[in-house]
Order: sequence, then structure tokens, then C-alpha cells
Amino acid sequence: MKSIGPAELKVLQMDVLETLAEFLAGKGIPYSLACGTMLGAVRHKGYIPWDDDIDIYLLRADYDRLMRDFPQEYKHVRIASLERTPRWDKPYAKAYDERTVFVEHNNSRMRIGINIDLFPLDAVPDQAQDWLRYNRRRRFWQKLLQMKMTRPDPRRSRTKNLALRAVQLLLLPVSAHCFAAFLDRLARRYDGKRTEWLFETAMGLIQKDRFPRRVSQSLADYPFEDRMFRGFADADTYLSCAYGDYRKLPPEDKRISHHDFQAWWR
Repeated sequence: MKSIGPAELKVLQMDVLETLAEFLAGKGIPYSLACGTMLGAVRHKGYIPWDDDIDIYLLRADYDRLMRDFPQEYKHVRIASLERTPRWDKPYAKAYDERTVFVEHNNSRMRIGINIDLFPLDAVPDQAQDWLRYNRRRRFWQKLLQMKMTRPDPRRSRTKNLALRAVQLLLLPVSAHCFAAFLDRLARRYDGKRTEWLFETAMGLIQKDRFPRRVSQSLADYPFEDRMFRGFADADTYLSCAYGDYRKLPPEDKRISHHDFQAWWR
């Protein structure tokens, strides 16, 4: 099988997003670039130079509609999620190119193709104290799932690897699928409540804070590499809530990819 290098991988990721965006436009379902992808579009007009994935947001109702309405396969793209894929081990979905194989070096047993992340946006409490309490609980359980799926790494200290193994032994009776389903229910806790704030509650660990619902109500086109994709018109508010001073580049020793994978054509 022919391996896929970093440059070709990024082109294939954008192809997946472009195909998905075409389907969403046909159904009248809005989406926005998200996380480092939105940051990359604003700050670099494309990928953050040391990043190698694509993330998008959909409001929870639109996310659920996509999970229901997306066909088994649309052109060469499929979607894997708790709703669509037996034993799926993530509380969010991935759209992937079924002509490829993509293997991350973690404890996941799921094997799909080169993919992009689809994150639902959920309502979160208006009151600051209620939000902080909910967010602490949410992050605690999400970090446990993250630890369950992480492999020991010789680049970490022996103490950290031993602690990781200890946590994984404690979590052994609970499958990753059950863990993800629990996190999905937790993420939906405030569904149906018209709060003024939203957050990526399904798996948001890097983003600092919630952002105003009004940000999701207006979209614009953004250049991303050689293409155009949709994103929040008020990207500044979203990115400031997510990253603080997002225009400031991190120290050089932090400009590294956090993903470890191999990819090839079937």
C-alpha cells in the first residue's frame, strides 16, 4: 500500500471538508471552522504551520441532523460517530475518506481513513459559578478518557508513565465506547435551554472558555490554503475566548504537532 505524506494528507483533509461542506450547503446546515483550524484561517490563511488536522463546529441540533441525514457514503466520504458506528470510542464525530487508512498511535481500536473532526456546540450555563462547576466536572471525565486512550511514551518521565498505567488499570472495566457515550450525555445536559453561551462540551480540553451564542449566528467565508470555507464572522470573539491572545505565536519549542500517525491508500 502506498503511504501518504504530510502534504498529501492535508490536501485529502481539505477534500473531505469540501465534500462535506457541499452536502451541508445542499441541506441548508451551517458549519464553522473551529479550534486550531479557525485560528489557522485567521492568523495564517491556512493550516497553522505545525498543525495537521481540521476541526469544524455544528450547533447540536444541526450536528444531530447531519448524523441522521448523511448517507452511508457521499462520494468518497463517510461519517463515524456514536449514532452511526458500533463501538465508536469518541463523544464527537469524524468525517473520513474511505479510500484511505489512518492509524493514530493510541489505544483506539477504531480504524478509519484520513479524517476531520466534527464537534457539536452545546448550550452551557449562563451563571458563571454554574459554568465553572459544570466545566470542572466535564474536564475531569474527559481527561480520564484521554488517559485511557493514551499510550505510554518514552519521552515522558517514568513517573508519568507509571501514573498513566495505574489510571488505565483502574479504567480497564469501562470500555472506551461506554466512556464516550457517558461524555455525550454529559455534553447534552443543557440541551433545549436557550442559554446565552456555547462551548465544545463533547471534548473541549484546549479551549479556555465558553463564548457568546450570538457568535454562532453570523458566518463568513475565510481563505484556507487554496480554498474557501465558512467560519464565524466574529472570529475575534471566539478565538479570544478559546485562546486568549491568539495572535501571539507560542514559543518555538511549543510549535510541534501533538498527533502521531501513519496514513496510506487502501
